[in-house]
Amino acid sequence: MKFSKAIAYPGLPMIFAEGYFIVEGRRFSSHSSVGAALTTVREGMRTETTVAPYEYDPLFKVDGIPLEDSRGAGMLHIIEEFMMRAKNFEGVLIDSKNLKILTGSSDSGCAALVTALNEFYKLNLSREELLSLGLYGSETFFRSLIGGLSEYRVRGEEVSVQVLATAKELSDVVVFSVSFPGSRFSADEIHGAVVDHHGYGLRRKVVNARILGVRTCVGEGDLYGVFELMEEDARTVHKMFEDVGRKVISSRMKSLCAQVESWRKEGLKAYWNVAGGRQVYVFCLKEDAKTVKSKLSAKKYSFKKLKIAGPPQIVS
Repeated sequence: MKFSKAIAYPGLPMIFAEGYFIVEGRRFSSHSSVGAALTTVREGMRTETTVAPYEYDPLFKVDGIPLEDSRGAGMLHIIEEFMMRAKNFEGVLIDSKNLKILTGSSDSGCAALVTALNEFYKLNLSREELLSLGLYGSETFFRSLIGGLSEYRVRGEEVSVQVLATAKELSDVVVFSVSFPGSRFSADEIHGAVVDHHGYGLRRKVVNARILGVRTCVGEGDLYGVFELMEEDARTVHKMFEDVGRKVISSRMKSLCAQVESWRKEGLKAYWNVAGGRQVYVFCLKEDAKTVKSKLSAKKYSFKKLKIAGPPQIVS
């Protein structure tokens, strides 16, 4: 049987999804969210996943190392689900490689996996079916599966996705990623801690209001409004992380965030975001990219220039 190879791009929360629950092996976010897919200008930042025939039981490797943790178990379950649907129980070897990804990404890994398996077994599953299967591996992989800017709607165990804007429609968005040293908490560790925050019960209402705001801004073509809501949500969530002893934004990262805010007061429309790793993402539009780049360089920051990415692709 011929092998198949898919590429997918890592996700970034725009309106965060923190907290999750598991039902019969599938991971569900505790509330709705908005996310985007990102890559480098030449699309070198990506996950490449190859599915090939294998004479033994299914084996899943990431960067050459077999996955054996809970995420690995979820990925193997995805493979088994595809086998059952295809009624083909011969062994397969899954080789997944993360290329130039800043923090590792279960989002792009899971999206590339379901895309490659769908092609390998010639199942022609719909996006909704791929979404359902991928939840065994990642509750937020919709960001990479859909590409562009997308909304993930959660109502208990009922989930759906909506494309808010495609990568092409967001081609004017420029993102500079600045990496900082230091260890990081695992995503699951942050998820597990933040649900005990005293304000978590109100989080869903805040999220729903901000998601509505994002939808409105996109509809009006107001990308600066989207950036404002993104930064506001990042500020809210990281304060919650810090309150429960999972501080992500170090003093040096905080300094850059403050500088971005100061640039904005001077008239430069730039906005920051931080996910769960040691990166600060500076968002702007192409018309301001040269100025933002100059200011980052003047402060001796090392950075990568990114863009909004599209959905997964089959490359062989």
